[in-house]
Amino acid sequence: MNRRSSVLYRTLLAFAVIAVVAGMGLLFVTTRDLPMTSVYWMIGWMAVGVVLASYSISRDFRPRTAFVGLFIMAVALIRFVARAFGLLAVDYWPLFAIGAGICLLIAGFVRYKGPRPGFIVLSSLFMLLGLFFSIFSFGFSSMRFKAFMSIWWPALLVVAGLFLLVVWLVQHSIPVDEPASGKSGDSETK
Repeated sequence: MNRRSSVLYRTLLAFAVIAVVAGMGLLFVTTRDLPMTSVYWMIGWMAVGVVLASYSISRDFRPRTAFVGLFIMAVALIRFVARAFGLLAVDYWPLFAIGAGICLLIAGFVRYKGPRPGFIVLSSLFMLLGLFFSIFSFGFSSMRFKAFMSIWWPALLVVAGLFLLVVWLVQHSIPVDEPASGKSGDSETK
């Protein structure tokens, strides 16, 4: 990474941290109807997530630490918004899977500086499962989950097979980088 992009990268990180901290501070003002303990917990977990994510990005990028930091922030935000709207955890739990998929997608894009099938497939799977379970959790379907599964489980096998076929096609469409050595089959010894 050259000096100019490094400065831009760190400036964007600084603005991101400032935005999160300013937003957490403004939540003290705008959330007077909620119990302050829930606001304190959310702000504390958001701060932990910001510290982990900014640490992993500012140092030699550690995608696992970035994912954990982003996911902690997402969980804190989901719980805070759900609490503000009076939702029960039994209703909004699929949003955690969607949040995990989004955080994994962000960490993968930053780590590899572009799309790679490995993290796109896994993050898409988390998001699709979260969306699927949200249909039943938020009551968008009149059918109960057990009844749906007892009737439609073969369709899920078809969808899983199609998903794996798409993964296979994507992995085979991306060219593999060849080693930089001039001769094939040679190994250097020191």
